[in-house]
Amino acid sequence: LETERAVQPCFTRIVLFQNLLSVIAWSVLALAVANRVAGGFEKLLAVIIIPAFGFTPAIADWDSILGSESLTFSLFAISLALLLKVCFKAASDESDGSNSILLTGLTLTALFLWTFTRDSNIYAIAILFVFALISFAIFPRIRKNKGLIIISTVLLVITILGLQSAMESRRWKKPLTNVFAEYILPFPAREEFMVGLGMPDTKAAEYPVWFKENAPRAYARFLIAHPGYTFTSFTSNLGGIFSENIQPYFYSEQTTVRKTLVALNDILHPNTYLVFVLDLLLILGLAFSAFTRKNSDLTAWVWLGVWLIASATIMMVINFFADSIGVTRHTMLAVETFRLMLWVFLI
Repeated sequence: LETERAVQPCFTRIVLFQNLLSVIAWSVLALAVANRVAGGFEKLLAVIIIPAFGFTPAIADWDSILGSESLTFSLFAISLALLLKVCFKAASDESDGSNSILLTGLTLTALFLWTFTRDSNIYAIAILFVFALISFAIFPRIRKNKGLIIISTVLLVITILGLQSAMESRRWKKPLTNVFAEYILPFPAREEFMVGLGMPDTKAAEYPVWFKENAPRAYARFLIAHPGYTFTSFTSNLGGIFSENIQPYFYSEQTTVRKTLVALNDILHPNTYLVFVLDLLLILGLAFSAFTRKNSDLTAWVWLGVWLIASATIMMVINFFADSIGVTRHTMLAVETFRLMLWVFLI
């Protein structure tokens, strides 16, 4: 059901802030990418395509809606721009200095704020921490980089705080209730599996207590114990996950400008899961070039690309299974990450 958008009381300043932050964020990311590509034509493409990606309806519509999406997108763009700088600085083996301290502080601030806009972002931070540890093992020369050591340590702290916050807040309770009601309890075999894990009868007084304390772990064990169900459920719905590129909750007047933006939006935000396949091919090509040419800049691009694919995939899978309602909205950040990667790595 769509509702016509209207300006709510006291909302004007929030919208202004979200729009200003969005403009700054996507402009910063465009400049960061342009600074790391070689040719003048490629730089021009970066400063045109990336802002256009962020200013078309798939992203920009959320800036006029009171929700976590606008901040999530904007802080992600800023975080990505700063991580790009960190990666290339580490790859070039630049020495620590006042600029490094500032960069480290800005990066950690952006990542911290981004983490707590949505619970699923925590997993991207956890993967980033794991990637940092792997990098220390593979590239001995960065082990003395104080900035990277500080960032890695704080990433671990953010991950622990984020996971603790998500579990204690019980924000997962309503979505998981939907999952149990639609995907578990109506099926005797699945319900029997949960009973084997200690789940009492749903009408028993003990059920709410069990659900509060054990439901997330029990559901995770169910998915792990049934890989066929997990794999086919996810892959069969990939088309639906990638099917939307405009927020479906509110509609705007279909002016000529709006129609033009929507047409551009369909180009920049393709609604097909083939984007995922193209991203993999692009990263594999870059990895091959980095390996054969021993180029540190290419290595930095590959590192960043692999982290983006890994984190977006994990976030998409977790958000897909975490609720049975509004799945496309929950998986939206991951989907837009894949779409953004297509343009960044094509440039």
